[in-house]
Amino acid sequence: MKREKLVLLSIVMMLVQLVACERSKMDNELPTPSSLRSGEDSSSSITRIITEKTIGIKQKEPTKFTVINPVSQFVKWRVQPTETVINAGTYAMIYFQNPGKYRVFAIDSISLDTTFIDVEVTGEVYVAPNYEQSFQENEQLYITPFSSPDSANFLAFKTVTKGNYNCLNNQLIASRNKTGDTYQLDFKGVSVGTYCQTGTATSKATTWIDHDVPENVTNQLEIIFNGKTYKGTIKKTGIKFEFIWPYDSGIVFTTKSL
Repeated sequence: MKREKLVLLSIVMMLVQLVACERSKMDNELPTPSSLRSGEDSSSSITRIITEKTIGIKQKEPTKFTVINPVSQFVKWRVQPTETVINAGTYAMIYFQNPGKYRVFAIDSISLDTTFIDVEVTGEVYVAPNYEQSFQENEQLYITPFSSPDSANFLAFKTVTKGNYNCLNNQLIASRNKTGDTYQLDFKGVSVGTYCQTGTATSKATTWIDHDVPENVTNQLEIIFNGKTYKGTIKKTGIKFEFIWPYDSGIVFTTKSL
């Protein structure tokens, strides 16, 4: 009888040790990443998608979706039902072509962790507003000329306004021409396109002047801006550029030699 009790006690002890080992193994395992998270979870530390509105989106309206707290910067975007997505990493632009309910997914390319947001598109078709803007009355343009390290014959201008204009993605409207030995630039205003990123910013443009400026040559430069024509000279000696520009307002050169 005593022997049977000892055998029974041994079996019980073995079972206790087995349970303890299994519990320890479970405690040491890494948790499985969440495979699907709703954009409605607004916890500040949770990966989620935000957008300006989830209902009342019009057909063909540019709609921006941004993933917050992504696992990495490499994100794949998907829409169900399928729509064309312009992927920009942690955000995407979607132009819904048909009315109905959609689910937008952001999938981390490394961990495959996924979050989603549901939106609804109306039957109304979006009409893009006109975001073109005229220059402010006392506006000034700052021009920084630059050449290419691979070709001293290349010449271009980086131009920026002094004042701010609507939409963070605005840009200067500029045209370039050459007549005889005269380079002509015409700054017509500020444009945005079909989508306005909310906010204000200076307006910029990079305009190439010539891809092949020969050595030891002098050219005239005319710039039309805000109803006025500014005139100066571009002189090239060897591989060096000199900008003879008599104005200190309206159109201002930040450097006069390269």
